[in-house]
Amino acid sequence: MPALTTTHTVAVAIAAAVIFNLIGVAISRRCAVPVASTAFQPPGQVFAVVWPVLYSILGVVFAILIRATVNRTAPTPWLVSALTLFSVQMVMNFSWMPVYSCAGKREAALYMLVALFAVQATTQVVVSQVSMPATTLLAPYTAWLVFAMILNTNQLN
Repeated sequence: MPALTTTHTVAVAIAAAVIFNLIGVAISRRCAVPVASTAFQPPGQVFAVVWPVLYSILGVVFAILIRATVNRTAPTPWLVSALTLFSVQMVMNFSWMPVYSCAGKREAALYMLVALFAVQATTQVVVSQVSMPATTLLAPYTAWLVFAMILNTNQLN
C-alpha cells in the first residue's frame, strides 16, 4: 500500500469529522435534551457548539492514526492498540447519549462515563506512543468527559 500523503490525511480527517458529527446529530435528534438541573450546567447552545468541535478534533485524531498505520510510523502493536481503543471509546461515546437522554438512566450513564473516561485515558497513553500531536488533540475531549461526569453526578442528587 502506498504511503498516505498529507492531502489524503486531510481527506480522511474531513470524512471522519463529518461522519462523527452526523452520528452525533442523528443520536441527539432522537433524544430529548434534558433540562438543566445544576447551577453550573451550560445552556444547550454550548453543547451544540462544543460537540461538533470535539467530533471534528476526533476526526483529525483518527486521520493521524490511520496515516501512522498506513505509513507504519510506529510499531504495529501500538498502532493496532491505538486504533482499537480509539474505536471502542467512540462507540462508548455514541452509546452514552441514548442512555442519558433517551432512556433517562442517569446513574447508568454516569457508570458509562466513568468507563469511557478509563478507556479514553488508556487511549491517550497508547496514542502517545504513536503520535504526540494526536495525544495533544485528545486533551480537550478528555477534559470534556471530566466535565460531563461532574454534570452527570450532580444530576443524581
